[in-house]
Amino acid sequence: LTQDLTIDGGGHTLTATGISYDTGSGGGPNLINVEEGARVILRDLTIDGGSQAKNGLNLYGSTAVLENVTVENCRWYAVDNLAGSPSRFAMDAGTIGEEVSVFFQSGNAGVSAPTTGVISGGTYRQVGFLPETTGVELTITGGTFTSNTSAPVLTTMNNSAAQHSGTIKITGGTLNGDIVLTDPKTGGKLEISQDAVINGDIINKKFADVTVTGGTV
Repeated sequence: LTQDLTIDGGGHTLTATGISYDTGSGGGPNLINVEEGARVILRDLTIDGGSQAKNGLNLYGSTAVLENVTVENCRWYAVDNLAGSPSRFAMDAGTIGEEVSVFFQSGNAGVSAPTTGVISGGTYRQVGFLPETTGVELTITGGTFTSNTSAPVLTTMNNSAAQHSGTIKITGGTLNGDIVLTDPKTGGKLEISQDAVINGDIINKKFADVTVTGGTV
């Protein structure tokens, strides 16, 4: 998708079929790519990777707003915010069925703006971060996050080239599992407040700044 667009699925399902992919590397096409500069609204739609698509939704310096959307049966991630130009992701309801539900990669060198995300509702498993240089700004005001494995529900992944993961603000929602922070440098922040419920441990392995002023931990 290369231009601003609203897709109202009306409860229908978009399914990947006939996709060829490398079983060795795991590479292959994604079901939906949103190209740089485009803003796409997806509403009342199920995105089914058919166990063939690599990712359900890829953002390349673009914006995606998901309203009552389900993403399932992808081989890698449900939503991947790719490094490069900053992307913006928002979701207010629906279900992300992949084990890694939303994966944030931040901008490469020379990109000053962070990738941003706002999650205000819905059901998820894991949220992951692979910071490059500029970090990610994620706000969670609602939703339920439950990992089906021993992996954390929210984790920042150690990347030697990164400065820090960015700023994560959790003011609502329920996270059933651990939060693990592996920021290689100072500057990353995790702020928990208001009505957030964390049913797990906060494990700060390196240099992130963690603040808890409310909620239940």
